[in-house]
Amino acid sequence: MRVIGVGIGAAAAALGVVAVAAVMKGALGFGFPLIAVPTLAGIIGARPAVLVVAIPALVANLLILRGCRRHRLEPWFLRLAGAVLVGAVAGALLFGHLPARTLTLGLGIITLALVAALGRKSPGPATSERLRAWAPLAGLVVGVLGGATDISGPGLVAFLTAIERDRDRFIYALTLLYVILGVAQVTTLARTGAYSPALLVAAAGACVPMAAGVAIGARIRARLPSELFRRIVLAVVVISALNLVRQGIWG
Repeated sequence: MRVIGVGIGAAAAALGVVAVAAVMKGALGFGFPLIAVPTLAGIIGARPAVLVVAIPALVANLLILRGCRRHRLEPWFLRLAGAVLVGAVAGALLFGHLPARTLTLGLGIITLALVAALGRKSPGPATSERLRAWAPLAGLVVGVLGGATDISGPGLVAFLTAIERDRDRFIYALTLLYVILGVAQVTTLARTGAYSPALLVAAAGACVPMAAGVAIGARIRARLPSELFRRIVLAVVVISALNLVRQGIWG
């Protein structure tokens, strides 16, 4: 990490953060940028943190997707994925031009509202159908926030949890969306010249502890009962959303 102006101790701490965040990613299917970006921002700065984390986050999702059993993609999911793609490109183009604290606060509030509205027991057919109708708007909002801040997980997870109750289908759908968002974000940032050689080296180095953490997390996930997995996911989403609100208000 000396390539981005930090010493050996700070670099070791940063790699440790990446590893811990990757364990959560492997276990729950989300949470890597959510943990890594704010923590690394205190070490290397907010903008470099987003850029460095974006690449190992994309690689992490590709690793998880490779290990997922394939499922049929329903029309509502395709609409959601298309909106995420459009939003991610727009958010990446706006990267650095939008107030990060405002975006963070908005993401936290939106996520808490989603959890309050959707985080109950399995919704009925009418509710599920209404949720599917909202998929394009949800995807667009999540995509913009993810492209601009690299943190899209809480809102996307809250939305998907209300629709998809099966753990394996949830992980597959969530990871596929993350891959779409990550490809759009990294490609757009690279085309706008956001990456320097030093940042690319740092991102590549972060992929090593990321891969180890994802592997450990995947083993943990395999041992979690489905209902316990869902409860943990919702608890992490709520805690994450509250933390985003805190960051948005106090920085």
